[in-house]
Amino acid sequence: MLKNNREYALAGLTRQDEANESVPANALRWLERMLAASPDPAYFFDMKSRRLLAVNRLLVKLLGYRWEELLAKSVEDLRPLEELPHLLRSLKQEPPSNSVDCRHIRKDGTLLFVRVFYRDNYYLDSEGSEHAIRLVTIIQADASPLIGLEMGVPVPDI
Repeated sequence: MLKNNREYALAGLTRQDEANESVPANALRWLERMLAASPDPAYFFDMKSRRLLAVNRLLVKLLGYRWEELLAKSVEDLRPLEELPHLLRSLKQEPPSNSVDCRHIRKDGTLLFVRVFYRDNYYLDSEGSEHAIRLVTIIQADASPLIGLEMGVPVPDI
């Protein structure tokens, strides 16, 4: 569906929980199917609440959390505190066309230096209101600080 020069992959969805503005179950199933096909660790999060909406098995394995634990987190929970200002600033900007270097935190506390690619997606609810979600794909990950320096971390902007 095309509206205001923006293409919507999901349209006319019925909101299930207006109180916390969760994405409807049929949209979540669509997101999960998209992530299952990804050859890289990846996740979707809601741009307003910043809550993780869907994750794939590769992300579960990479970060060492159980599936349910990851889905209870926000995108801020995956990042070191010192990178949060960059993260919050990036939420107000259009995604870059190239990859971005940053860090993610594993369940055991290990910092991972990651190269990510991200893009924004939009859906319309049944009333025609627009909602933004962001897809984050980790295309490179390493726990070595030397790799982090080579990658240019810290200059995070996701």
